[in-house]
Amino acid sequence: MTKHKKKLILNKITTIISSYAHYFNEENFIKLVKELKIKNDLVDRKSLFHLTASGAIVNSASRFGQIVFIRHPLIGKMLFPGGHFELSDVYPHQTVIREVKEEIGIKNLSLHPWHKKNNFIPIDIDVHPIPENPSKNEPPHQHIDLRYIFLTNEELLSLRSDNINFCQWQNLDLLKEVYSQTLYERIRDVIYK
Repeated sequence: MTKHKKKLILNKITTIISSYAHYFNEENFIKLVKELKIKNDLVDRKSLFHLTASGAIVNSASRFGQIVFIRHPLIGKMLFPGGHFELSDVYPHQTVIREVKEEIGIKNLSLHPWHKKNNFIPIDIDVHPIPENPSKNEPPHQHIDLRYIFLTNEELLSLRSDNINFCQWQNLDLLKEVYSQTLYERIRDVIYK
């Protein structure tokens, strides 16, 4: 991968984060964008920041109002499925599509139209600490997690990865407990609109 291509992708990512910050009036992310433009390679597993993307996968058929949660063994928490951004993903929401197919077997995913109407900004961005992972030779670092909403009509989930130890459809209300009231309200308002 050329240095030029990495710079183009970093510019695309920082534009998405800036657009998100302006849309949701979360100006604290503008400072993060400036810092990322100066010194970070978001796909280098040795850097302080790793770009990740995750998805609130909403069942658009019989389980409407339910979303998929996984449990990550290293962190020990319930999360949306997702993973590390790779340069081949081009856009962060493509990370979620790739990871969901690999980890829980859902193949039929579509990005919620809300994202398309809003220049592919995420519904949420969270920066959170990740502990050291000696098995992957990764020091403690921060994940910048871009969160998207996806629709699927598939119901069957199957664990296909050692990176997770649980996956299940859960009621949307669990978002308030696992993440935040704000994220719950954003997703609820988008899917029930």
